[in-house]
Amino acid sequence: MLHACLADLASSASATTAAVFDAWGLPWCCAPLHNIFVARECASVLRRAFANLKTPLEQGGSLDRICSTDGVGAAYVRSFASVYILILRYDALFDLQLAKRTVAMALPEIEARVVALPPPHGPGSGSAEARGKP
Repeated sequence: MLHACLADLASSASATTAAVFDAWGLPWCCAPLHNIFVARECASVLRRAFANLKTPLEQGGSLDRICSTDGVGAAYVRSFASVYILILRYDALFDLQLAKRTVAMALPEIEARVVALPPPHGPGSGSAEARGKP
């Protein structure tokens, strides 16, 4: 269901890819296609976004910006639910206002679907206890 929501978002926003990652760089879902090349490109965009983030997401930071990609194009990056990041990847210049409006309409459903999922590597793997943090 999350995959379908992201595929619809990518189509509505005229994006090549819509992806959700967490604040630790783990991919949760990519659509319409999910392969190692798409995941790497989105992870690269995420590293660029984190490089300019003054306060980490898990400490109250937020993302709502355009980032460059390794190849041609750009990405719109938006954080949600404190520790998740939605990435819309484009192969060319894009309409930022359209991207923001489309994300604003789709985000409540995407957020509900993401927070309902177990961590990508099984129960407990995404928790603070699994990383040895209080």
